[in-house]
Amino acid sequence: MSGAIDYDHDGDLDLFVAGRVLPGNYPKPVSCAIYRNDSKKGHLKFTDVTATIAKPLLDIGMICDAVWTDFDSDGWPDLVLAGEWMPVRMLKNDHGHFRDITAGSGVGDRTGWWTSITAGDFDNDGDIDFVVSNLGRNSYYKASDDYPVSVYAKDFYNQGITQCILTSFIKDRQGGQLKEFASDSRDDLVAQLPFLKKRFLTYNKFATTDFTQIFTPHELSGAVRYSANDMNSSFIRNHGNGTFTIQPLPDIAQYSAINGMVTDDLDGDGNPDICMSTNDFGTMPSYGRYDALNGTGPERRWKGRLHTAADSAERDLYPGERQGTGTTKKRRWQVPDRREPE
Repeated sequence: MSGAIDYDHDGDLDLFVAGRVLPGNYPKPVSCAIYRNDSKKGHLKFTDVTATIAKPLLDIGMICDAVWTDFDSDGWPDLVLAGEWMPVRMLKNDHGHFRDITAGSGVGDRTGWWTSITAGDFDNDGDIDFVVSNLGRNSYYKASDDYPVSVYAKDFYNQGITQCILTSFIKDRQGGQLKEFASDSRDDLVAQLPFLKKRFLTYNKFATTDFTQIFTPHELSGAVRYSANDMNSSFIRNHGNGTFTIQPLPDIAQYSAINGMVTDDLDGDGNPDICMSTNDFGTMPSYGRYDALNGTGPERRWKGRLHTAADSAERDLYPGERQGTGTTKKRRWQVPDRREPE
């Protein structure tokens, strides 16, 4: 994604470009960039000043979405980023230079698969809050502080291409203990790492082997590991003093993956509402597709709390899969979708 913002208050628009993923090397962190507008007298010129004024953006992660907003009300636009295997990152604009304040913000310990972010004064207290979307709780992947979902990644064959293994904690047998297991099936794992085939000649042996026994320490040496401990789509409340609290959205917002959001006063009541695009049909067959959230909102604010409009007369239902949201000048909500044939 990209955007234009006058981050340095010099009267012209500068450019921000987010980094998503390095092809063939997921989940290696990539950089975002800020290009200062140095155009003069009709001559277009933008200068990459990231290393000078925004070092936290270098190798920051895999960014899915970002918003520019003045979250501390000091008159300078700040940057908030959402991405995979990372916390929501808060970058404060200190007179044209950016500092990462995530660690002390109150949200730095919540890592997730954050897919989008939208901003608004949802509790009507005069400062900017945020809503961030995630996978939700209705999936194979369950994450918590003690039992996170993780990815291990390494170029096992030194060919410049990274192989990834997803893991999660499940019981080793009925009534047993939670242990970390590879999420992929034996066939899927052997397809990318053929040397494991002779190690697991039967499906039973693979199914009963936890992740710590799949690889030798030498084989995993040099591998990177990222973890997510929160799969909730969440509300981030701004306390106005540089700190925030994060809490899950109502249960219905956790039924499926949320891919994109926009904020506007949809019903003209003076409160910001959220329109969401939902579901994901591009999953592995063994996990099942995410299709349980047939509706794009709106999420409404009432007495400082977000809830979903329950009255079907107020709520637009669009079965199918949607990957983004947008609005025209006439405020017609356009949601690209992929529906099942009737």
